[in-house]
Amino acid sequence: MGLIAKCVSYAAIICGLPLVFAGGIHWLIAADAHAPRTLESPPLPPRIADSIERKKQPLPPPSPSVPPRSAVVTAPLRQATASLHPAPVPMMVRGPHRGVMKSRSAREAVKMPAITAPAPQAVVTRLPQAVITTARSDVPY
Repeated sequence: MGLIAKCVSYAAIICGLPLVFAGGIHWLIAADAHAPRTLESPPLPPRIADSIERKKQPLPPPSPSVPPRSAVVTAPLRQATASLHPAPVPMMVRGPHRGVMKSRSAREAVKMPAITAPAPQAVVTRLPQAVITTARSDVPY
């Protein structure tokens, strides 16, 4: 018996609680029938009233249009030649390896001219140019 009474009271509370909340919300939203209704609106501030009057006035007549001047034709814009990466360093490729001369007899050495290796050329190295970047400098990160 006690268990059935507890179940019935639990069901009544669970069903009644949302109804109580819904009734409270309806009471907050519904207008009071006995409250006096105001039909007059408060006066507008003079600044806003002047603005409304200016908007009601007709627009001034349009000014006479100026004939367009002949436009001077200029050359089209071109993109600047800028690179975000430095130019590659030029590389010098050596010729094939000639090997070491073997010793020969004095007579053959006199007849054949000696093969001389070309003088090594100076390798031109270019210092990297300043990198042009489009990043903003005012960002602290």
